[in-house]
Parts: sequence; structure tokens; C-alpha cells
Amino acid sequence: MGQRILVVDDLEVNRIMLHGLLSNAGYIVDVADDGNMALSILNQKQFDLMVLDLLMPGMNGFELLERLSGGKLPVIVLSALSDMASIKQALDLGAVDYVAKPFNIQSLLAKVKNVLE
Repeated sequence: MGQRILVVDDLEVNRIMLHGLLSNAGYIVDVADDGNMALSILNQKQFDLMVLDLLMPGMNGFELLERLSGGKLPVIVLSALSDMASIKQALDLGAVDYVAKPFNIQSLLAKVKNVLE
């Protein structure tokens, strides 16, 4: 595949798990632990997709979505926030899909594949 995905999550266990899951599915994966680190990486490399947590210290996922608004990078939000207001806000800010944690691995992989096709 060779498609590049940036995973942004403040929890190391989540970054490791998502890196392994997506790498095993054939994607090239980079990770960032907050929005500021993600912006820095985005200035250095091109990505086909971002998988983004919302609840992070520093720059959170909502703030990062605002910074990326109007950009061409598709974003799938992967968050423990499952209330309709958070989902609506993320989608209004440009996310293409929203997956609540805990998530089904096969469902997430299908959504990633869908967005990248």
C-alpha cells in the first residue's frame, strides 16, 4: 500500500497499539503525542490520513482540527468522547469519520481503508 498515516494520541499504549495494527495492515505509520508534535511532523512529511484523539494535554484534537481546517488531510477521530456534541463538533471541524473508544479493530481498519480509497 505505502500510504502514510499519522496517529496522534497522548497515551503511549494507544500509539503503540495503533502503530502495530496499522503497520500490520500495510500502512506506513508515524506517531505524535499531542497536537503540537503532530503539526511539527506535518510540516516535515506528507500523510494520506490522520487518526486523531481529542483529549490530549497541550494542543487537543479539537484545536488541531481547527488548525487543519480547509486542508486536504482526511482525519478519523478516535476518542473516548462519545457524546453527540463532541462528535458533531469534530465533524463540523472537518473530521471525515468518528470512532468511539473502545473500538472494534476490524471496524477501524475498514474505515481507514474506506477513507484512503
